[in-house]
Amino acid sequence: MNSIIKNNIKLITLVGMMGSGKTSCGSVLAKKLGISFIDIDSIIELEENLKISDIFKKFGEEYFRLIEEKVIFLKVSEYLRQNVKAIISLGGGGFESKKTREFLLNNSKVIWLNSDIKVLSKRVGKAFNRPMIKGKVETNIEMLLNKRIKNYQKSHLKINTENLSINDLCNKIIKGINRGCDIVGCKLIGGETAEMKGIYLKDKLDIAGFSVGEIIYDLPKQSKMNEECLLYGIPSSGIHSNGYSLVRYLLKKNKIDVKKNSFLKKELIRPTKIYTKDLDNY
Repeated sequence: MNSIIKNNIKLITLVGMMGSGKTSCGSVLAKKLGISFIDIDSIIELEENLKISDIFKKFGEEYFRLIEEKVIFLKVSEYLRQNVKAIISLGGGGFESKKTREFLLNNSKVIWLNSDIKVLSKRVGKAFNRPMIKGKVETNIEMLLNKRIKNYQKSHLKINTENLSINDLCNKIIKGINRGCDIVGCKLIGGETAEMKGIYLKDKLDIAGFSVGEIIYDLPKQSKMNEECLLYGIPSSGIHSNGYSLVRYLLKKNKIDVKKNSFLKKELIRPTKIYTKDLDNY
C-alpha cells in the first residue's frame, strides 16, 4: 500500500479550497499508510512564530506567498533528496503560483480535493482565522474557487469529498485491500496506481497490489505429462482483466452504448473473483 504512488513518485500533494479536507484527510491517510505528513501552513506558522491570519495582517498576502513558495520548495526538495514518502497538505492558494504548481506537478502526485461550496462554507464556519474569506463566507468562497479552479483542474486527480467522511474514505480503500489479502492468505508488500487511457474516465484511477509467494514443490514439466495426468478447469466468474480488450472492441464495433444497458453496466463492474479457495478443494 505504501506504493500507492505510481511511477516511483514518493510524494502526494493535496490541493483544494479551505474546508475540502486536505489536512484531516492527509494526516489520517498518512498514518494509515505509515508515511510522513506535512502541512505547509503549520510549518510557516512555526517558522514565522505567527498564525497565518496574523502574517496576513502584519505583512500582507504577497509576503505570505513568498514564504509559502520558499517552504514548499525547501521541504519537497529535502524529501526528494532523502527519498522520503510523504503526503503534503498545501494551503488553498498555494497552487496559484505557476512556479510552485509546475514544481509540484513534476515532482509529486497532485490530488485536488473538491467539495460543494455550501459544504465548504459549513466546514469553514465563521472563518475568523481565514484571511482570504472575511465577510460573507459562502460568497467569498465561491469567488475564490472561481478564481482558482482553472489551476486546480491541472491536478493529476480530482476527488469529491462532500459525501465522504475522512475515516470512511481511507478505511474503505484499505479494508478492500486487506480483505483480498485475507482471502488468498498473503501479505501485501507493494502496489501501483494505473492510468489506462481509453479505459478509465478522466480523474479516475485503479489501485492494484502484488504479492510474492514461495513454491514449496517442483512444478510438473510438460515433458513429463501424459494421458494419466489430470487437468482441472475452474469456471470463470466473468470478464477478467485481459478480456476487457475484447469487450471494448466488440462494444465499439457493434456501437453499443453501455450507459443505456443496465445488464452490461452491472456485468462490467463485477469484481474479479479470487480463486485460491476453489483450488484448495481439488
